[in-house]
Amino acid sequence: MASQQDLAWLVQQRSKNQDLLLELCTFGREKAERLAEDESDRKVFHLLVGAAFSLWRAVFLAEHHTDVGVLLNQSQTFLETLVTDNAIGYYQDKKMQAWTAGYYLNNSYFRLQEAIDVLVGEGAVSRGITAPEEFTRFEEQNRRSMVSSDRQGAWEVAHAAASRALSLLRGRADFASMTAPSH
Repeated sequence: MASQQDLAWLVQQRSKNQDLLLELCTFGREKAERLAEDESDRKVFHLLVGAAFSLWRAVFLAEHHTDVGVLLNQSQTFLETLVTDNAIGYYQDKKMQAWTAGYYLNNSYFRLQEAIDVLVGEGAVSRGITAPEEFTRFEEQNRRSMVSSDRQGAWEVAHAAASRALSLLRGRADFASMTAPSH
């Protein structure tokens, strides 16, 4: 059973992620024309949508730490469920959360890393190029194993990076609309 502290964390982070999802939805509506025209911004937008979805699912599954033995056992159970039932739903995600939380967190990290590379330049943070603090923390966390990480902490780092990436994307789109020739 989850502790009161874990339940409070879940509600707070779920709310933050709902805000991010709403911001992405609003951005997509407001900047639909820009996204249709600009391949780079469109790519970042889609990466952020995927990362936010993975964070949406991971928030329900993230625990502080997981045991490697449990992780191995659940990955095998997950595979067997996929093979025998040909389906995975939330019930199975929750039942095998040691493995699925890592999957969703890793998926968000892969997508966010690519979005950050597009926004600030590939490898910019690791090369010492000034980047937002959220990206620096993200890169530091990304170098650690998700198995040995505090998954709730990893979730928070990813969410902060996603929020900052959307802010930068919005800034790029707003700047482009201000400098675009009027018709």
